[in-house]
Amino acid sequence: MPVKLTAQLAQLNLTPADIEYVSFSHMHSDHTGNGNLFVHSTWIVDVDERTRMFDAEHRADPQDFNNYNQLESAETRLIEGDGDYDVFGDGSVVIIQAPGHTPGHTILRLNLRNAGTVLLTGDLWHLRESRERRTVPRFNTDRAQTLASMDKVEALAAETHARVIRQHVREDFDALPHFPQALN
Repeated sequence: MPVKLTAQLAQLNLTPADIEYVSFSHMHSDHTGNGNLFVHSTWIVDVDERTRMFDAEHRADPQDFNNYNQLESAETRLIEGDGDYDVFGDGSVVIIQAPGHTPGHTILRLNLRNAGTVLLTGDLWHLRESRERRTVPRFNTDRAQTLASMDKVEALAAETHARVIRQHVREDFDALPHFPQALN
């Protein structure tokens, strides 16, 4: 990245220590690369994802693991079962279970004052055409779960008229305000 996360936080007059909660859609390094910066935050994670992250047989390679390994001792709130997790208790930020890409993959639903509902979909859809074609990468942990999660998220998007942000689709990011501007 041309501008590191710590520098972006500094532009907002924040440091990693100022961040109260942290959560990742899943364990892959392109999502957890700055994990250890937030060891003093409360980490919200699906129990199956956390288990996989620290299971020596399944975790990422050592270099990737070293990006988030300190979270093992962080204050943690585990998301158990199939329910959603309302971060602030007011419906403004909700972590939604969407397994399949990884065992505990989640998406984030934001209810914003002006922009309405926004869904940050993690790796539910990897490519622009993946959503329309319902394609599931071979490397996902569970195809059936992925398809069920896609159905769940599509129903939520239709019900809430949500703006869907696919995290690896450039056009979705290009349509957002450019940092430090915010979608609100």
